[in-house]
Amino acid sequence: MFPDPAFVDWNFIMGPGSDWHTLRSQLYHFGQQLPFQQRIPKFTFRGVNSSAARVELLNKFTARTDIADVRPFAWGMQVLPIPVSEHNRSAGYLAPEDSCRYKYILYADGWGVSFRLKYLLMCGSILLTHDVKHKDILLTALKPNEDIYYVGPRWERLEETYRYLESQDQAQLAARARAVTDKVYGFTSDHGLACYIVELLWQYKESVQTWEVEKPNPEQELSLDHFFKMAAPKRDQDSCYDALASCAQVPV
Repeated sequence: MFPDPAFVDWNFIMGPGSDWHTLRSQLYHFGQQLPFQQRIPKFTFRGVNSSAARVELLNKFTARTDIADVRPFAWGMQVLPIPVSEHNRSAGYLAPEDSCRYKYILYADGWGVSFRLKYLLMCGSILLTHDVKHKDILLTALKPNEDIYYVGPRWERLEETYRYLESQDQAQLAARARAVTDKVYGFTSDHGLACYIVELLWQYKESVQTWEVEKPNPEQELSLDHFFKMAAPKRDQDSCYDALASCAQVPV
């Protein structure tokens, strides 16, 4: 069970409408009105050079403007007035809704979990990522190569995956991306998150096995494993998928 400390204001902009609940609704409905087939047929990324994965991505694809729009921005760039000036745009800044104009959006680890993830999932675009080291409740509950595409620890399969997706039926891709966004939109509502926590608590209750504590024996040496054997989970990753799917159905 994972907490999410990111249900706060978008920390890359400041001003009216930058709180999570406002942007969640705006991005979701903006994506609904923007047909997938009319989006820019490239993958996009904006972020600070805060991890090896991001540096690798930028080194490999910044110059690949035929298929990519990936650029870094300085840490101070995250505090910007609204509306965003053309100067800030030319310096690499990409407004939240502008990410939704691309068919494919890249997610990359930062210093830890990037809190941008839940915003990117509101667009109805296809999400691609590397083999991340840090996972939050959303990454844990997204099915690989169905809800999100993993393209290798150093982005080795990024171009191959991109070209594969471009060769697929675009209407089906659009429907799949929209279904993921609808699911995450429902899940990230106040009701959905509360439902998810309750669901996981019930699953924990049903999936642990306990043992009677033995009477201490000073003459017997016990291994550390013995002390940690008080609970053993029986369920696998599908529990998280099921919890997300069921909680996404609540009214939003």
